[in-house]
Amino acid sequence: MNIYKLYPLLLHYLDVNDNKPIFEKSFYSIRVLESIPTGTTILTFLALDPDEGANGEVEYTLSKMSKNVYGSKLAVDRKKGTLYVVGFLDREHVPVYHLTVVAKDRGADSLSSEVSATVYVDDVNDNPPLITVSTVSADRLEDVYPGTFLAHITVQDPDDGNNAKTTCSL
Repeated sequence: MNIYKLYPLLLHYLDVNDNKPIFEKSFYSIRVLESIPTGTTILTFLALDPDEGANGEVEYTLSKMSKNVYGSKLAVDRKKGTLYVVGFLDREHVPVYHLTVVAKDRGADSLSSEVSATVYVDDVNDNPPLITVSTVSADRLEDVYPGTFLAHITVQDPDDGNNAKTTCSL
């Protein structure tokens, strides 16, 4: 005689938020021209969280410090994890942006991870040379001998590399 009966049992379990998002890379880096238009996506971050439901859904932000320092120039799309340009980048003022990006799950007790990203801003020839002329003496130009020192001319260009090279001729 069998005294046991089998009953089908359906179990529902709730996922515990025990995993934090993990970025696919340990560091992100990109070079952009300072003439890059606003709205342009320059990097895409990806962090995965093996938890289920909201515990595994990842949102992205700049860290508070990165947002305070660079938020007028760069931003992160919360859902897509894309870094995009929101303001004019000027290499002569800020040639490198060191950012911290945060990936946070949407669980009740959310967990987060951070990753560093560096944006190098490359120069475009967007500045004219600055010319300074310091005249020593121009009282008697008719009686001067060839090779006589008359003026000191200084030329500076705030651009970088070949864009800063200048030539002068009289």
